[in-house]
Amino acid sequence: MEASGPLVARWRTLERAPVEAGTLQHATVEAENAGSAAWRTRGSEEGLFLAFHWLDERGNAIVWDGTRTPLEREIAPGETLRQSFALRGPIPPGRYKLAVDLVEEHRFWLAELGNAPYSEDVDVLPREAGRARAFLADGAELADDWHERVRALHAEGYAAVGGAIEPERGLLRRADPALERAFRIRSCARRCCRRSSRIASSPVCPPTHPTATSRGCSTGA
Repeated sequence: MEASGPLVARWRTLERAPVEAGTLQHATVEAENAGSAAWRTRGSEEGLFLAFHWLDERGNAIVWDGTRTPLEREIAPGETLRQSFALRGPIPPGRYKLAVDLVEEHRFWLAELGNAPYSEDVDVLPREAGRARAFLADGAELADDWHERVRALHAEGYAAVGGAIEPERGLLRRADPALERAFRIRSCARRCCRRSSRIASSPVCPPTHPTATSRGCSTGA
């Protein structure tokens, strides 16, 4: 049974290129306004927008809030919308179900009103990794398999891949004594000021250069 009411869409066709994981393309959709109300976008976050979901084989949402594309013009009842929209592939590659729908921003999707969205199964391909780039600090030493890792993650769909820094192993060096003393002074100042807010006869919070010892700090008279 077809939906009826003010907002009804009858989806006709979808034209798209092969979908690669994580990549953006512009597909073209065609749908008839079979309801009694016009379709229009009213600003950056109001009105109807073209959008999409990516679902797994069981219908679970992998990407629910796909990129919003505003309508280029008002679509009166009985007219047909034919327009391109932004479509980004999910991560990682694999088999998904693509559902294209109209969404009344901050309110509802037309599918929630009983409209069937445009739906098709899509085999999402690995991202083409030949254009992968990496930016490294001067003098960085790379692991032997670093380039293979970057290529694999890029193929999985990630546009930007960053490496991790592995610290050198060895004995820990004691901090500079002057830095340790400065740290103790700041710690004493914080403890004394916290105590002053909890007692009736407030001690004096340490000045910029308080008298401090390894056992604690003086609070004044």
